[in-house]
Amino acid sequence: MRRRRRASPSRAASPRPATDDRCRRDGHAAVRRFLHQAQAEGLRCVAIVTGKGSMGQEMGVLRRELPHWLNAPDLRPLILGAAHYAAGNPGAVVLLLRRPRAPR
Repeated sequence: MRRRRRASPSRAASPRPATDDRCRRDGHAAVRRFLHQAQAEGLRCVAIVTGKGSMGQEMGVLRRELPHWLNAPDLRPLILGAAHYAAGNPGAVVLLLRRPRAPR
């Protein structure tokens, strides 16, 4: 049986450009860059701060788009699992990254 243990993020990213269109474009690039760099450095647990939004308002662009970005073909192989980090920051998503594959 596998043992579960609690992991806290080694690093966090908070990509928050000003406008919706710019946020989508720049935010996606920032998330891709952050995850590729984190995996290359051997980090296993990272957090992406999306913000939790305001009461009664529409969900923020990053929070809405992040699941689509993480499911994209270029990022899906990097990610082992994801969870909302309600304990410390409800506006963050914690990601467990796969170990980088050794060159053959």
